[in-house]
Parts: sequence; structure tokens; C-alpha cells
Amino acid sequence: MAPAAPPMRMGPVLAAIAAALVAVVVLGVVLAFLAIPRPPTQPAGNVVRMTVAEFNDAMLNSLRDLEIGDNLIVSGSITSILSAPSSGSIVELDGTNLLFPVTVPSTCAVGDSLTMTLHVTVINFQGQTGKWFRELGDTPSSSISVPSSAISCT
Repeated sequence: MAPAAPPMRMGPVLAAIAAALVAVVVLGVVLAFLAIPRPPTQPAGNVVRMTVAEFNDAMLNSLRDLEIGDNLIVSGSITSILSAPSSGSIVELDGTNLLFPVTVPSTCAVGDSLTMTLHVTVINFQGQTGKWFRELGDTPSSSISVPSSAISCT
């Protein structure tokens, strides 16, 4: 009887196959992870500069030219400050009144340059969803006033 052939050593072959399978599985997991749809990152928002007239028009037209996340800057030279009957003051910038009262910081005076910074957000009010300014609170009201924290004068 002829001597039996030595048994085949499958160790290195099996190890190579196992390593190849692990590599394929890891590659598949990585590719599957990369293929998962993700929501786009929220941009910081555009800085939008407007005159008082443009701002008033935007307010009358439901902020149609502004996007959620926009940072609105309205600036001009103070030509008049009058106390409002409800709250804040009626402020005239460059000869045009702002549509609603502003709580003017005590450091502001006629002739100063006033800058109002507002951030566009979304609110839900009485079953409606719409664009609004974060600084004006969560609900529109008849006694609205831009807070002094949104105003700076130089």
C-alpha cells in the first residue's frame, strides 16, 4: 500500500478566504453607510440688508423675499423718534417710518445711525404656519415692538 498523502493544509487557504470575506463585508458596510440619504446641513442663513421701505414692503407681503434662517439687517439714520401709544417708539429712518414700534435703547438719538437685526424663523399661530422674526416672539399681537436687544445705534 502506498503511503497516504499528507493531509492538505487548509489553514492558510481558509485564512485568505476569511480575510477576503471580511474585506468584502466591511467594504459593503462602508458603501451602505455612505449611500444613506442625509438631510442637507442647515445653512447659517444669508445676511439680507434692506432699507426701511424694503423692510416695510417685505412685512406687508408676508416676508416673501426672505427665507427661513435669513439674518435681516435694516439700517438708516434716525430722523425722528416718537413715543407709540401701545409700546415702544415710532422710529423714522431716512425719512421713512418703520411699520411697527421699536424699543429704542436709551443710547440712541435723532441723527444716530440705527441698525436693526432680525432673524427669520417659522411660527405656528391659530392653525397657520408662517415666517416670522424670532425677536418678536412666538405669537403675533397688536402690541408688537422690536426689542432693544435687536437694535444698535452709533
